[in-house]
Amino acid sequence: MGQANRGRGLDVMGDAQAERASTAWERRRSFRVPVPGQVSVWSKGQLRGRYDLLDVSIGGCSLSGGPAPKVGEEVDVMLHLPHRTALAVHATVRRVGSSSVGLRFEHATPRAEDCIQDVVVEAIARAHMGNSHVVLVVEPRHAVRQALVRTLRELGQHAIGVATALDAVQLLVEEGERIDTAFIEAESTSLKSDELVEFLAHNHPRVRRVLMGDSAHIQASWLAEATGEVHALLETPCNRDVLHRLLSRIESVPMDAQLS
Repeated sequence: MGQANRGRGLDVMGDAQAERASTAWERRRSFRVPVPGQVSVWSKGQLRGRYDLLDVSIGGCSLSGGPAPKVGEEVDVMLHLPHRTALAVHATVRRVGSSSVGLRFEHATPRAEDCIQDVVVEAIARAHMGNSHVVLVVEPRHAVRQALVRTLRELGQHAIGVATALDAVQLLVEEGERIDTAFIEAESTSLKSDELVEFLAHNHPRVRRVLMGDSAHIQASWLAEATGEVHALLETPCNRDVLHRLLSRIESVPMDAQLS
């Protein structure tokens, strides 16, 4: 991973010096955020143990509750993070204390890297946004979801992306009061957008609902906007300017529209 690769240069030092430098690097460069979750650790094909996740950064994580591995040991880790499918990461044990174990991520798939980065960024955003709200993106296609989330963040929004309607409902139960806009993909075999729109309208009427999809799906959805089921339609793919204009327009939309 990006930050983990930069840390590998420390291995040319002596063991003790490298360990001290690595710890200092980790504290300076990796923003660790507390994230609830579970972690399974495997070594040489055998399950080493299951642990509670204490915190995570783009470059590593801290665990507690399982048997202590050895410093320097290479392990395979399965991260179970909130609202994410399980992520496989190869890691090195960097620190073993009386109550926690520190891992440094060495290798992960691009998808796992993106998901871990999203979790860290979202946690930092929540910690600093006070009474601000967030934008929820519900889109099953990973690349499309990531692109939209990045663009929304570039526009100053606190964007969170999830893949399924179930993930969205779980997040709304936990963070519903913080979310003011939901972007929902219009048509997918893995996402029942009409049911999610209805759930939002009845249970979270203050959340503005934006239905997005290709031109055919959007043209077929005009009635949903006309009847107030959704507050706006967004044809995708779209550029940053289109997204900015839509956000500016729906800011004036009343946040208490109910389904008839």
